[in-house]
Amino acid sequence: MKVNGGMTLTGVLLIAAGSALSHGARAQETMAAPPSGEALKQALNGPWAEHGGVETWGVVEAGFRAFIERPPHSALPGVLPGGRPATAPTATGGGLPAPVINTDRNNRAKFEEYGDISPGFYLEKLTLGGQTKDGDYFAELRADNVGNNNQRYIFDWSKAGEIYGTYAWDQIPHLYSTSAQSIWNGVGTNVLTTPVIIGNPGQNGLAAERAMYDALQGNLQTIDIGIQRDKFTAMQRWTPNQNWDVRADYSHERREGSQVAGAVIGGIAATNQQIMQLPAPVADTTQNAKLAGQYYGDALWGGKFNVKTSASVSSYANDFDSYTFTNPFYVAGNANYPQYGRVSLSPDNQAYNVAATTGVDLPNKSRYMGTVSYTMMRQDDAFIPLSTNPLNANTSNVLPASSADAKVNTLLVNNVLNTPLSKDVKSTLRYRYYDNDNNTAELLMPAFVVEDGAGTGSLRRNLAYGYTKQNASEELTWRADKDLTLGGLVGWEQYDRDRRSVDVTNEIIGKVYLDTRFNDDLRLRSSYQYSERAYDNYDFQSIARYIYYASTTVGVTNFYMRQFDLADRDRQKANVSLEWAALENLTVTPTLGLRFDDYETDPDAGELGLLKDRNWNAGIEVAYAVSPGTTLMLAYVREDFDRDLVGSVTTNTVAAGPVIGSRFFSNMVERVNTYIASANIELIPDTLDLRLSYSYAHADEDWSAEAFGATSQCLNTAAAPNNVTNLCQPFPTVTTDYQRFEAVLKYRLDSGLVTKLGLVGDVVFKLRYAWERNEVENWQNDLATPYMYLVDGAQVRNISLAAYNPNYDVQLITASLAIKW
Repeated sequence: MKVNGGMTLTGVLLIAAGSALSHGARAQETMAAPPSGEALKQALNGPWAEHGGVETWGVVEAGFRAFIERPPHSALPGVLPGGRPATAPTATGGGLPAPVINTDRNNRAKFEEYGDISPGFYLEKLTLGGQTKDGDYFAELRADNVGNNNQRYIFDWSKAGEIYGTYAWDQIPHLYSTSAQSIWNGVGTNVLTTPVIIGNPGQNGLAAERAMYDALQGNLQTIDIGIQRDKFTAMQRWTPNQNWDVRADYSHERREGSQVAGAVIGGIAATNQQIMQLPAPVADTTQNAKLAGQYYGDALWGGKFNVKTSASVSSYANDFDSYTFTNPFYVAGNANYPQYGRVSLSPDNQAYNVAATTGVDLPNKSRYMGTVSYTMMRQDDAFIPLSTNPLNANTSNVLPASSADAKVNTLLVNNVLNTPLSKDVKSTLRYRYYDNDNNTAELLMPAFVVEDGAGTGSLRRNLAYGYTKQNASEELTWRADKDLTLGGLVGWEQYDRDRRSVDVTNEIIGKVYLDTRFNDDLRLRSSYQYSERAYDNYDFQSIARYIYYASTTVGVTNFYMRQFDLADRDRQKANVSLEWAALENLTVTPTLGLRFDDYETDPDAGELGLLKDRNWNAGIEVAYAVSPGTTLMLAYVREDFDRDLVGSVTTNTVAAGPVIGSRFFSNMVERVNTYIASANIELIPDTLDLRLSYSYAHADEDWSAEAFGATSQCLNTAAAPNNVTNLCQPFPTVTTDYQRFEAVLKYRLDSGLVTKLGLVGDVVFKLRYAWERNEVENWQNDLATPYMYLVDGAQVRNISLAAYNPNYDVQLITASLAIKW
């Protein structure tokens, strides 16, 4: 791997190792010929004789992997194009292509999400280390998954009490899909092209279907969607004496690959939009550097103090500022929409930070800890043009600036004061101030171009969001005796926001907790928290008018909608954990946790938004030690999520007053049950062990869509009042089933046999079998196709990558040998 200046990773490690060994190297002349036997031993220890010589160690674990059942690399989407019909469509749909449903969705994407798992030989672990016998010098190289796409190498070295260094190179893959169906050429670049052209103006029904099938089927390619990260980090620490600690950190991370992105563009008809998914390119570099120094000393009034200062810089550079794509819905001669579209990407940006932290012992055994941190974030990438459409009237408009010239400064001040009020009572006073000061200019753009159409669009202004957040709390802890601790906290949190529907929210928080040991066999930990958040006034209409300036017709979010991070909310949180040694060698640990958020949004007054967001979990773990080398464990956890929402499909215009419009109610419930069982069995003491484990998780999610109020969106206005149509039927249940069984047999060779084989240390042979299955039934994705037209009669289309496919079924066997010395 190449790092800065073209130096290899091996070169970095050798330089670091060389600096740790340089003192001894200078004390020993280079030998003319390689030594052998005792001479070799003396050669190794000679340079370090004054340190008592050198001791080394290492670990090597390698093996072979084979699959009994391995999923294919990819699987086709759930619905495939059918054959071309010979007859014209009828009123009942006869003559249209019959879809071919693919029920075998077994593929490798989710199973290898964070690294390849291939058959054949593998080197799982490698460790090589050494240190002088007096402990002064130390060096160790550790490697995982050598040669794989998720390999990692770490090199540590030190001179005790003076210099410490760590260097690492880590590959971090994230595979999203192996089954994406793409019509795009140039994947991974910022120019995506396709020969596919769908439909012509006026085409409807069967003719349009045939043209679409032919265009897509003949140009589909199965591609991978994912990102590969390569990250190099370096840390060097210097402690010249007991008072000073200086540290430098640097990281360099490169990302390359693609991810699913969406775009909206017009083409087939002048009044409709077309939606498509694209493999957007990912090619960027992030670098971070930090230098920090800390001083430890004695306070004039007694006790200790420390002061730490630091300066850091962060840089993000994107290879592409945007990417272009061919418009599959382009029609030659259409004066409204262009042949190409463009999507912007994350701009280059930088951040600079200075910080100071101190900790001071105060009289009466008190201690103060404080931090001040100031950060400047900057972004000055040039704006891309408003439109790629040469017929768009807005292309002649002059942008109000060449770039956003974005400037955000943040200030953090954090204070903590610990004070013992008595022998058994301690006070902790906290105050935190965080200011996000957004100095970015709020520019009035000459137009907001929709679907890259030829219309004039509307004026729009960007908002410079900013806020100030303050937190304060007082916590008292009373240790009544060695087995009982009680505590309580009163806190306050305030957000003062700019350019949001609510200026200020205040939240008052109260918390109590208890930690007690009833006896040697029973211990309880518990806590309960209650808080209330409230705003003074909710006004989104004035913000919308400021954004859209003079527009009177633009439709925006319903003014009655209450955003969940701003709405009035009451919150309860509780956690209980009991550890009970029920019998000798038997431990039972039940747990309970909950978070109930109830929003004060009032649908009877016309308000819309989230009404509640509640979740709780309960579980139990039972562990039994059958013998010193054999243990059994069973565990069960239940998690429940329950949310209520009142919404509306009616948008409000900027100039007009708020209109509630047609409303609907939705209840969203998710339940997760997880079961775990494991056993560690010592078949032959200190020689042969068997580990068995099984886990099963089942989740199901249900969303309802119900009528709400006299003007419900779900009402069939053409029928009798309150006659609910199929628009209000519940969505199909989404289910996930995950299972895993693993058996590992570990055999440790007798130490005498190891010696006879000429080896030193431990030699362990492992045989492993694993079965893993993931099954997801999700109506939103199971029938996804790479064409998915939405409304054929109006020629509204959707070209999907059909990439989401988390299903797999795997059985594998591995055999490995680990040598440790």
